[in-house]
Amino acid sequence: MARPRKEGLDYFPHSCISDQRIDLVRVQFGLKGYAVIYRLYEKIYLEKGYFCEWTDDIALMFAHDNGMNVNVVSDIVNAGIKRGIFDRDLFEKYQILTSKDIQET
Repeated sequence: MARPRKEGLDYFPHSCISDQRIDLVRVQFGLKGYAVIYRLYEKIYLEKGYFCEWTDDIALMFAHDNGMNVNVVSDIVNAGIKRGIFDRDLFEKYQILTSKDIQET
């Protein structure tokens, strides 16, 4: 019997070396900014392994599941796009969150 094909990853590396892009989101939003970025990384790596869909409905569920206001989450995601944590072109074209760094990881 064949093993079912697995999507996503069980873990991803978390560097101890500071990333200025994430630091700027943290400075702008406090620890909520940092937490949202890393919760999004978890979502990305768990679901598909290198991207996740990001629509208004998904943002609403993500905010609810993490006990946050959807507007704050959207602001943090937009800051992540602005800072290059997530790729703007792929977000605008496909409504996904990903980046070259995420895909290489």
